[in-house]
Amino acid sequence: MLRKELRAIVLRPKVFILILAVLFIPLLYSGSFLWAFWDPYGHLDRLPVAVVNEDQGAKLDGEPMHLGDDVVKRLKEKHSFAWHLFTWIISITFMMIVQFLVTVFDNPGRFLAILLLITQLVGSAGTYPIELVPSALQSLHP
Repeated sequence: MLRKELRAIVLRPKVFILILAVLFIPLLYSGSFLWAFWDPYGHLDRLPVAVVNEDQGAKLDGEPMHLGDDVVKRLKEKHSFAWHLFTWIISITFMMIVQFLVTVFDNPGRFLAILLLITQLVGSAGTYPIELVPSALQSLHP
């Protein structure tokens, strides 16, 4: 019975091509997935990374110290990542949205800002895995 069905498939070119295409799609997907993760450390120089340095500096025994600048300088010298210092802009934008809500809507704005913060934390999993978030908030997770 199996031979009979295989012969019927091979003799009909449309069915044979369709079956080959259906078999080729998972092969293509798994091959591209494997290629993407084959050498994860080989191209770190093209990996975008963001750093925010808001170090104001301090004085220790009369000497000025800028440890934040030193850390950023050492990280850039290693050339292990492609550096993009844009996280500061993202955080300022979020703070401006919260400030806008509080300024324009007062107490309802505070409530909206808290909802926005909770949604943002749940959407990015925050510091918790999604399984630890209350079930009512799990529906907000993308």
